[in-house]
Amino acid sequence: MSQWLIFFGIALLILEIAFFGFATFVLFFVGIAMLVTGGLIALGLLPEVLNIAIISVALLSIVSALVLWKPLKKMQSPENEDNIDCLLYTSDAADE
Repeated sequence: MSQWLIFFGIALLILEIAFFGFATFVLFFVGIAMLVTGGLIALGLLPEVLNIAIISVALLSIVSALVLWKPLKKMQSPENEDNIDCLLYTSDAADE
């Protein structure tokens, strides 16, 4: 079961990044949760039971969403480009 969780986790991450371009983070969070759950099962820290795997993926998805939502949204925001434009305009105005 751990191999399948890791496989589907990688597949979801590739799907989110390659096809959706981080437009939604849902597949990203579920993919991370599947990778972590698969790793925990492979290491023997979680039993290889379907119910435990589903609960673990759900809880880890929620936790990763709570922890990573703001940093990922900030990374997507175009506010960094505005700062570069302001610096360029400021330097041009100073030369005149």
